[in-house]
Amino acid sequence: MMKILKYVLVLFFFSGVLYLAFYTPDTVNIEGNWDLDELVLQGEKIYSAKKENQLFPKEYNKVYVNEWKDSLHIESVLNKEITATYKTKRGNKGNHMIYLISDEKALNGDFSLHVDTIFYDKVRFQIKFSIQSEATILKFSRNVLTTPWKPQYPFRGCV
Repeated sequence: MMKILKYVLVLFFFSGVLYLAFYTPDTVNIEGNWDLDELVLQGEKIYSAKKENQLFPKEYNKVYVNEWKDSLHIESVLNKEITATYKTKRGNKGNHMIYLISDEKALNGDFSLHVDTIFYDKVRFQIKFSIQSEATILKFSRNVLTTPWKPQYPFRGCV
């Protein structure tokens, strides 16, 4: 009886390890700090990074996405912080969707989620996200610089 139990436990352990090793989630990872590019709420353009806007400097308009709490924070727009909770999912046509719940009326409901990656060269690229519905648009982006790995220079006492 103990041998059978031992084989069953080993089988469950290895199947769990294999499942976790090859599991890929079907959602988009949007966690991190982002730069706000455009914000349109109910058809009214609130912020656009394309035009020079002295009221909303670029460094104060940030989007913080916390995947641990599933929350999205937009700071310094209209002198208030806009907060929303979200859940990403797949749409009926295979596209990515995001469901937002917020105190801001325009940021409630299902939105389409578009991801675009622009590669400048081997180490620099830009990721752009666009969250859209009929009358609301939220666009944010982030520039990423990946430096190649360099081995640590050997120092005295190193084996």
